[in-house]
Formats: sequence, structure tokens, C-alpha cells
Amino acid sequence: MRKPRVEIVDDAGQPVGAGDIGEIVVSGPDVFAGYWQAPELTAEVLKNGIYHTGDLARMDDDG
Repeated sequence: MRKPRVEIVDDAGQPVGAGDIGEIVVSGPDVFAGYWQAPELTAEVLKNGIYHTGDLARMDDDG
């Protein structure tokens, strides 16, 4: 079974370097299927099977 994957990415969906600010995204088989009866809202946050939280973060050199 695959574990959820958490990354911090830029606006283009590319991982950011240590110390850079980006959006937290999460992917995995059981992370998020969509909002109940809200396909438009689901499409805003679920892109290519990756859940975009809308939260910003920065990772340090230790991960």
C-alpha cells in the first residue's frame, strides 16, 4: 500500500527548495476523493489526483 505523499510546491506545481515558501499538496490512494455533491469545488482543489490544501509552508534543511 502506498503511503500519502506530502510536498511543498510552487504555483507551477514544482517542488520548492529548502527555505522557499510554497503550497502544501498531498497525494495518495486514500487522501481525498472529493467534496460531497460539489464537483466544482472538488475541481478547484483536486488537480491530477493531488489535493491542494491552500496552505503555505516552508521546509527547513532537515525536511
